[in-house]
Amino acid sequence: MVSTAAVADNITWENTGPYSAKATMTYMVANTSGIFTFSPESDFIGFEALRNYNRPEGATLRTWVILVPADGLRICRHTYSA
Repeated sequence: MVSTAAVADNITWENTGPYSAKATMTYMVANTSGIFTFSPESDFIGFEALRNYNRPEGATLRTWVILVPADGLRICRHTYSA
């Protein structure tokens, strides 16, 4: 099953390795990218992107990482398990 968002016209995909892909989303004049990582069995296991954090001393760009636990990831009240 593929989310319709994954194949939207404003998202492009680039192969970045045997188990990863870079998605770039463009909206008007802005764009952002992130790397999706998959297991050899094609299960989603992680995501990494740069994110702006607003701080009193000024915004900083930091790496944001999501790691999927071995027992699955809960999204929108549905549980996806490996």
